[in-house]
Amino acid sequence: MIEATARGALRDLEAKLRPFVARRIRSDADVDDVVQEVFLRMQRGLGGLRDEERFGPWVYRVARSAIVDHQRSA
Repeated sequence: MIEATARGALRDLEAKLRPFVARRIRSDADVDDVVQEVFLRMQRGLGGLRDEERFGPWVYRVARSAIVDHQRSA
């Protein structure tokens, strides 16, 4: 089970990511899909993140990559 503080952090991150993705993707359903894909990619790649201070820029780099991949597949 995810602790309350972790759930809050994930909600905060989603609240920042969703508008970032929505400015680039038109459909609300596609925004949901891309945000979910960003979280999956973060889960897979978090172990490779070396510098914790670079977490924010890394998340947005992952998001940009997921957006581009979504746009290519559309």
